[in-house]
Amino acid sequence: MSSDPYGRYYREVELHWCLKRQRQIIVSPIEFEAIDQWFKQGIPLAVVTRAIDGFVDRKSKTKRPYLLSHADGDVQRGFKSYQELHVGMDEGNSQSEITKKINQILRRLNQAARDYSACEADILSVADELKSIDVANMVTLEEIETALLTLDQHLIDRCEAGLDSESRGELEKELDELLTDSDDPSLKARMWRDVVRYHFELPRITALS
Repeated sequence: MSSDPYGRYYREVELHWCLKRQRQIIVSPIEFEAIDQWFKQGIPLAVVTRAIDGFVDRKSKTKRPYLLSHADGDVQRGFKSYQELHVGMDEGNSQSEITKKINQILRRLNQAARDYSACEADILSVADELKSIDVANMVTLEEIETALLTLDQHLIDRCEAGLDSESRGELEKELDELLTDSDDPSLKARMWRDVVRYHFELPRITALS
């Protein structure tokens, strides 16, 4: 793989195009110009490859021939969505609003780890995983939210497992006072997770609230 940024960008777009089409394709001059324009616009590789996926999936249902350059509309729409998602990331500000949100969550996780030593290791482990999420290279809010909610699930599961019998009994009693036997089991499960969250003063790991 070329160490030159442009060469790497071009090669990865070309390879993804071929893999998605499931055959070797020689990129034509007009297609080369499209890749060149995307690179000059600063469109992230992840945006281009996702746009190619959607474009080919749509076009594969027809028999009409198509070129990589025909995916430009999908690429531009994807880039616009990416810019809106990562608003604030420009030359004067390296953080998007979502990055700021994640940093707020990290501060609350660190506080919870200090306040509840029994779960300190588990909370800090989730915090480390959260730091490692490469939000800048995620294209859609759905993609980011899926990654964050997965971590949120891990956080609650680990802290629940760390409950001692006395604390667990108190929390179960608290929940029983709120619910009746006729309540939906799925509601009980959700509320149990909330009770655990509030017990440890854990933030919700989400970009939406």
